[in-house]
Parts: sequence; C-alpha cells; structure tokens
Amino acid sequence: MNKTVSVNISGFIFNIEETAFEKLNRYLNTIRGYFSESSGAEEIIEDIEARIAELFQEKISENYQVIKLKDVNEVIETMGQPEEYIDSDIDDDEPKQRSTEYSTGTRNKYRKIYRDPDDKVLGGVCTGIGYYFGIDPIWIRLFFVILLLGFGTGVLLYIILWIIIPMAKTPSEKLEMKGNPVTAENIGKQVEEEMENLKKKFKNFKEGSVDDHKSQLSSGVSDFFNFLAKLLKLLFSSLGKVLGFLFILLGLTVIVALFFSLGTSGEFLGYHSNLNDFVLSYPEVVDLIPEGLINTGWLSVFTILTIGIPFLALTFLGFNMLTNFVYKIRGLGVALFIIWFIASISAVFYAGSIAKDYVHEYDEKSTYQLEQVLGDTLIVEVMNDDIYTQEKARHFNDLDFIKVIGDRIYLGNPELDIEKSKTDEFQLIVYKESRGRNRGDALENARKIEYDYMELGNLISFSPFYSISKENGYHFENIRLRLLVPEGKAVLLQNGSERIIYDIENVTNTYDLNMVGKVWTMTNRGLECIECDPDDL
Repeated sequence: MNKTVSVNISGFIFNIEETAFEKLNRYLNTIRGYFSESSGAEEIIEDIEARIAELFQEKISENYQVIKLKDVNEVIETMGQPEEYIDSDIDDDEPKQRSTEYSTGTRNKYRKIYRDPDDKVLGGVCTGIGYYFGIDPIWIRLFFVILLLGFGTGVLLYIILWIIIPMAKTPSEKLEMKGNPVTAENIGKQVEEEMENLKKKFKNFKEGSVDDHKSQLSSGVSDFFNFLAKLLKLLFSSLGKVLGFLFILLGLTVIVALFFSLGTSGEFLGYHSNLNDFVLSYPEVVDLIPEGLINTGWLSVFTILTIGIPFLALTFLGFNMLTNFVYKIRGLGVALFIIWFIASISAVFYAGSIAKDYVHEYDEKSTYQLEQVLGDTLIVEVMNDDIYTQEKARHFNDLDFIKVIGDRIYLGNPELDIEKSKTDEFQLIVYKESRGRNRGDALENARKIEYDYMELGNLISFSPFYSISKENGYHFENIRLRLLVPEGKAVLLQNGSERIIYDIENVTNTYDLNMVGKVWTMTNRGLECIECDPDDL
C-alpha cells in the first residue's frame, strides 16, 4: 500500500500519494526558481497552484479520492514541463525565447467566454465576445449601437450579457478568454504583462498633474452621460410617437367596432364558431337571452361603456403623445372613471343574472321502436334544409348554426351515433339536453325542444335542425340520436347524412365522411362494411 499525505493547494485539501507529492513538489520548486526574479512572482505561483488545484478537483470523485502519480504526470503535461521554457544549457546567459503564437485549433480548444476587464468601454462584454469568436471588438460594439438605435433592444441585451458573462479576473481566466493554453509559462507571461501595463499606466498618470487628470476624467464622464441622455431622449421621443399612433389606431378601431356591433352586421361583440365561418352578430346574441330575464337595452349600454371608455382614454393619450397638445377639461377624467366603474359593476351584475339561468344541466331520454322496417337494411337520410345549408359534419361540442325566424330559434345539427341493439328490432333513442336555473327548469326546457324525424318503411329521415321558442330563450339545447341496429342487420348512410353522423365506431376505424354511401352491417365485432374495397375506407 502506498503511503499518502494531505496537502493544501490553493486552499483545497488533497490526499496524495507520497511519490506523487515528491514529484509535484520538485515541479513547483523548479517553477518558483524560474520565476523568482520576475515581476509579480508571488502572484504567478499562486495562479499556477490554483490551476493545479482546479485540475486535481476534476479528477476527484466519490470512488476516487487519492491523487496518484499518473494524475500528477497528467497535470504536469497539461501545465508544461519546465524544460520547455527553461534553457537546458545552464552556461548560456541568453534565456530561451518563449513562444506566444498558437494555432487556431489550439486556441479554440482552450477558449472560454469572459468579460475583458483590461480593454472595456463599459463592462468588457464586446471585447470578451470578440475574443471568443475571433472578431475585432469594434464590430461587436457597432452591432450593439445598431440594435440600440434601430430596435431599442441593445441596452437590454448588453445588460443581460453583462450579468450572465463572468469577468476574467485571474491570469488563468484571461488566458482562457484569449484561447491560450493555461500553462505555467503562459500564466507567468500573463502576470508579467499585467505588471508592465500597470507600471506604464502609473508612469503616465504621474507625469501629468492631478488637476489635469481630474479635469480630463470629469470632462469625459460628463460628455459620456450627456451623449447618453440625448440618445435616450431621442429614442424615447421617437418611440413615444410610434406608440401614440398605435394607441390612436387601436382605440378608434375598437370604438368604431363597438358602435357597428349595435347594428345587425356588427360582429365585434358577437359569437364566432371555432369550426367554420358561422358568426352571430351582437343583436342576434341578445335575441337568444330569455325574455324578461334582464333589460337587454341596458345590458348593451353597460357593455359599450365598460369596453369603450378605456379605449377612448387610450385614444386621447395617443393623441397627446403624437401632437404634444394637452387640453384638459376639469373633472372629465374623474367623471369618466365613475361612469366606467358603475357600468362595469352593472355589466357584471347583469352577466351574473344571466349565468344563474344556466347553472344546472338535464336531459330527457325517449326510446322509439322502428316497427315499419320490413327488410334487413335501414336507409338513413337527412331532410332538405331551407333554413341553413351546411355540408360539413358537426364535430366536438360547437353549434353549426343558430337562426332566429319569427318566434322560433332554430339550432343545428343533431348528433347521430349508431350502436349495437340488444334486441332483434331497430330502435331510436332521442336525448334532449338543456340547462336551467335548477334541475326542474332544465328538464322543462329540454321538453320544450321540438325535433322531427320521419319513418317510412325501410327509410328513416332525420331533420338537420331542432327548434325552441324565442320567448323561452337559448339554454344550450342539444339533440343526440342513438340508432340501435340488431346483429346481422345493416344501415345504408345516404349522401347528406354526413351532416349529422358523429364519431361512429366501426371495425375498420373509418372516418364518418368515408362511411357515407356504403352499407354497414352490424356483426358480432361491430359495424363492418362487408362488401367494401379496403382502399375506399
């Protein structure tokens, strides 16, 4: 078993084999001797030890806690052998020249992104990005200026990068920023360069008078902030004009749409179907509210005021921003706010009164025996519709149409499903669904739905719509149809039935539209088109 020792390297404790420690100690002593007469020798050694500690930490894991000789050899190879930059001929007074050039591939291998503290205008972001991508920082700065002037996002983007990109503080980090290998030689050279730059800056500062430097510094800071203030003022002024125009456009558009909504063609406050181009205007929506439930005239007024007043204020604000013309009427703002507040509370109250009439849901089920069917195949068709022509099948839970004619409200389409019968006869089950203030009202509303179908021999014809009275109002009424087919018997879905059939299960998982025009037999597995070509399904 190899003997181990504990050592402190740059503030980190490592367990290291004795032979490995001896080699590492000789390596560090050699480097100390080489840099003993260099400027900042102590800082160079500290950075080299910090880099060695970082490399050791990468090797340590839960199952690997001791630094071995091979680990020290790998670290020394990474940091560089002293013989590579110390002249092997001790009698030669001329020191060996150290290389400063690296290939692009080598630089890319070691490069990391940092902010440059030595060549910066604000936070060193542009210089750091320039080093990382190999681009002159002036082009990065120009890019941010274009973003600032053209889109106004340059400042925000720069601040975000300033926050998330770390500053290159140590010589190792500065070498990684520039893409140079973090070796003992490069760390020493980086520290020496920093010390020389610091001496030059101190010398230049010492040669000038304190008052001159204070004056130059004060003037530079003042000029920068004056330029920044003018730039921001111009930016916000231009942005204000654009926002003002957009506010006016948006405000007037909404206000005009609100007034048009009061007419028969206004759709701004109307109902828009998610499935097709079916649209109800605002007056048509109001016609669906049960008579006597609320005052629909006041509802319209409160709705218009609740929506219109904020957009009217937005229009005036945009006008002031665009023209810098301010005309105030004393108390107008307070009066408009009071009117808007009262209208909003009233609109909410009216909406609550309407919602109470739709709380409970109920459906009524009626079963009918189709006794006139003489053969084994029942023909299904849809009656002609002179009220609303709609070729599409209904999907999900969205109405295809609502139309008010006289004292009746016509709705469509009903949903037809086909299932297996438990008897030897064709059956039709009709579900009438509705809502109400309570379960009794919901049941009463469901019973008031009028729906027609006609049975004639082997033909059953369904109406494409159902109706309710305008006086009773719309309560989300719906009609669902279940046609029960005995095993061994069939149905023929005539053209036009795609308007009412809804998600019919079948053996081949054929879509509803592709089921039309074919004979479907009820087998022990379910509906099946026995004589169909599989390519047609």
